[in-house]
Amino acid sequence: MIPDTIRNLIINGNMKRFLLSLVCVLSAVIGVNAQNWSTTLTAADGLPGVAMDYSNSGTGYYEFTSQLLSPGVQTNRVRMTVVGTVNNEAPNGNNIIFSLSELKIYDKDGQVVPYTASSNADHNSLSWESTDGSGLLALDDNNYKTYFHSMWSSFNAVADYHYVELELNRSVDAFFIEWATRLGEPKNSPMVVGITLGTDYSPSSVGEEFVLGDAVVTEAELAAEKQLFVLRGNAIKSFTAADGITYSGSGSVYMQYAEEGDVEPSAVHVMQLIPAGDDRYLVYWPVAGKFLANSASHFNGLNGWQYSTANIEEAAVINFTATDGSYFGMHYESTHNDSPITLYIGAEMRDGVYSKMKTFDLEHKNYLEEGDYTKGYALPIAFNWSIYKAELDARLSDLA
Repeated sequence: MIPDTIRNLIINGNMKRFLLSLVCVLSAVIGVNAQNWSTTLTAADGLPGVAMDYSNSGTGYYEFTSQLLSPGVQTNRVRMTVVGTVNNEAPNGNNIIFSLSELKIYDKDGQVVPYTASSNADHNSLSWESTDGSGLLALDDNNYKTYFHSMWSSFNAVADYHYVELELNRSVDAFFIEWATRLGEPKNSPMVVGITLGTDYSPSSVGEEFVLGDAVVTEAELAAEKQLFVLRGNAIKSFTAADGITYSGSGSVYMQYAEEGDVEPSAVHVMQLIPAGDDRYLVYWPVAGKFLANSASHFNGLNGWQYSTANIEEAAVINFTATDGSYFGMHYESTHNDSPITLYIGAEMRDGVYSKMKTFDLEHKNYLEEGDYTKGYALPIAFNWSIYKAELDARLSDLA
């Protein structure tokens, strides 16, 4: 059960203000002048956007509106180049893919500017094997259920950064850009976007402000005011089963949220530990807008996948226990089939792909730690976690 004080903190807006302040120090807007004008939209501008629930159906997506962008010259072209998403998925030889349900341009007076869209990576135009969504026309049809998807197929793969270019029906010297992401697919939501006036975008270094700090070694360090952290699951990288088959995974991963991890840390992995009383915490990843979930009531949540959630009512209240070697154990109390249960969180050794988080009761945790994978799980699980301090920007000390 989440304490009322935590729930009220979210409801009354204090936490929202803190998180908005947090994303405002994740990275900086970059601009150049005159004819080759460009700017970079990042978490500092509020990306991936405001987490929304379509018609209260439980289908999540993001809505984003930029600040007024003023290139200082008249233009009838605006190009949106995506160089980073929530998940940075880049399958089948393509660069990072993205998906949008709506895309709008407004002039400086807030009036909609009609346009004709084109793209170097329209999946429906390029793929030989399938279509995905409704293509470019979906961007301006005022229908959130339709969407544009950039190229993900191996047929005609697009290795350059994927972009959408808008030819405006009238010139503007300043504009707002606004979009909504595909319903139910937050992983392909833009996180780093280059805006140009119809020219190629050359990204400068984004994320220089992120510094992976010292390892946390005591439970008391987790309670430090305004301290941010990165969580690493120390998953096993290689394993030979009793039948002689060797499995190879990604090894240790820095958690972006429960279902996703990366082998290299960056600003998107930064988490906040929200005090929940009795030395317990809610784990929150502000870039993804996700809490670590109480998984006992979810399908496969017991002795299976660990989940994340945008709903604080579904968040787990986590105990961190310091162990030998500067590692931490993670567990939380829950109810399963009307009975109290303690769930232990580990990092799986997932064959061939990045590791993810898994949840087990004590019995199956013991099996796994004893090497009995037939009773515990098909592949090994590591129940030790490393926690690192994270530094983002000197302005962090100014957060309210």
